[in-house]
Amino acid sequence: MYCINCGVELADSETVCPLCGTRVFHPDMPRQQGEPPFPPDPMGHPEEVNRSGALFILTMLAVLPIVICILCDWSVNGAILWSGYAAGGVALLYILAVLPLWFRKPNPVIFVPADFVAIGLYLLYINFATGGHWFLTFALPVTGTIGVLVTTVVPLLRSRDAISTAWASVGKPGYGAVRMGLTARRCPSEVSRMPSSRQTRPQPAWRSTPVTVDRWR
Repeated sequence: MYCINCGVELADSETVCPLCGTRVFHPDMPRQQGEPPFPPDPMGHPEEVNRSGALFILTMLAVLPIVICILCDWSVNGAILWSGYAAGGVALLYILAVLPLWFRKPNPVIFVPADFVAIGLYLLYINFATGGHWFLTFALPVTGTIGVLVTTVVPLLRSRDAISTAWASVGKPGYGAVRMGLTARRCPSEVSRMPSSRQTRPQPAWRSTPVTVDRWR
C-alpha cells in the first residue's frame, strides 16, 4: 500500500503517512462509521395525502348540505322554495373551487368558460324562481361579455412573450397618448410654448461667450 500524496510505501497497519502526514485510504479496508453531520429529523417525512380521498370528502361535504336543504324545504313547505337557492349556491361553489382539483393539470381555457356557464345557469334559475324578466336584458349580456373577456385574457396571461408584445405595441403608445392628452387639457399654454423638433435649439452660454486668454511674457 502506498501513500496517495507522496507515493511512499506504507504498512497495512498505518493510518497516517509518516512522511507527509496524509491519511491513509484503501478501498478494500473497512471504514469506520462516524456520527452523521446532522441529527436525525424527529418529525420524519410527512405522510402524503390521498388526493382522491380528500376530493371525495369535499364532494360529500357539498352533497350533504344540498340534500339536507331540499329535504327540509320539502318537509316543511311541501315544495322546493328556498332550498333551490342554497343548493344552487353550493353547487356553483363546488364547480368553481373543487371541480378543477379532480384534474392534474386543469386547463383554464376550458374551465373558465365552464364557470361562467354555471354562473349563467344559476342566474337563470333565480330569474325563473322569482318570476323576473331581467335575465335576457341584463344578466346574460353582462355575464357573457365578462366571460368572453376573461376567456380571451387567460391565454395571454399564460404567455409572457404575448404580454410583453401587447404592452410594447399597444400599452406604451396608448399610455403616451393619454398622458399627452391630459397634459394638453390641463395646461394648453405650456403645450403651445413647447419647442418642436424642427426649431433650432438654443446654444449654451459657454459657446457664445468669448474666451479671453492672458499671455504672460
